Amino acid sequence: MSTRPPSHPDEYHGRVGKPKSTPNQDLVWLEAISSPDAGDTDRFLTRIIDEMRIYDPSAYALLYRVYLGPSADVALPEHWKRKGDKVSMTLREYWEDGLQYILYWADVERRILFWPTPDTAKQYTNEQKIKRREARYHYYKAREEGDKVSTAVRKAATAAHCSTRAVRYWVFGRKKALPNTNRKPST
Repeated sequence: MSTRPPSHPDEYHGRVGKPKSTPNQDLVWLEAISSPDAGDTDRFLTRIIDEMRIYDPSAYALLYRVYLGPSADVALPEHWKRKGDKVSMTLREYWEDGLQYILYWADVERRILFWPTPDTAKQYTNEQKIKRREARYHYYKAREEGDKVSTAVRKAATAAHCSTRAVRYWVFGRKKALPNTNRKPST
């Protein structure tokens, strides 16, 4: 698809699009959700939803129906609210219980959940690149000043406004940034 105006002279020479055209929106979104903070959010939500399947199956079933399943319909809670009968209100309460379960554990673990939408992916990706550059700069600066690794990571995370896990990912790579998998499930 051409990004040039139709009357541009290069159209007559077989050139289409600008020399450095932006990549497809799907590719930008995939890049955005592969950021360390989005990956951390994905791991957290996967773990919490798996725990919900065990400890609160009715709430899990409704979250699956509204958000997670192949035939998910995000308009269902609004439909239940408008319908107003007892069954619909009960379904809506179970759906709200599922959301409260997730938010409760996010609060207990003091998490901030990052997940870009396809519409905001380009902006999110650009912000992540700036944060990565900023975090790496502050990390190496702190290490040169003699700070320990953990102190330098905290300073870099504070300066770049990102998580310490993201700083570790950007500085050390994926292996040292992954979460501890030996953790006991929440009850």
